[in-house]
Amino acid sequence: MIREKGLFIPNNPSVLKEDDIFRYLRNLEFEIDRGLFMQSELILLQDALFENFLDKSSRPFFLYHFLPRWVNSVQTLFCESANPTIIELGCGTGTSSLLFAMLGAQVIGIEMNADLVGICNKRKRFYENYFGNINAILPQFLL
Repeated sequence: MIREKGLFIPNNPSVLKEDDIFRYLRNLEFEIDRGLFMQSELILLQDALFENFLDKSSRPFFLYHFLPRWVNSVQTLFCESANPTIIELGCGTGTSSLLFAMLGAQVIGIEMNADLVGICNKRKRFYENYFGNINAILPQFLL
């Protein structure tokens, strides 16, 4: 399902493919191009695994190692129910939590880094502007 040029959300977890995850991850470039993040947040995004995705020279390595895991996670989590409840410990910037929620899961994200919580919630609001309410309780700072 594409609702704006450059922004992609898969809509069927049962037929999800690696290309769907790749297209979803490319939304991060769309978010950056839209000026969603401050410079300090961009540094956190890079530190939170995505430097290897954003750097086109290391992207193939990143995709080779992570795309199959994301597809497997979605298929496993959605195999019993179209609307599973998922608790993601250490949800970071919310990439997986947001994907799971947009695919129909009720997601509770837990994160201890207050800066990552801010990014995660900012991204949730960004996606809600395009796709409506997202069924996720994303993290608050936890001590």
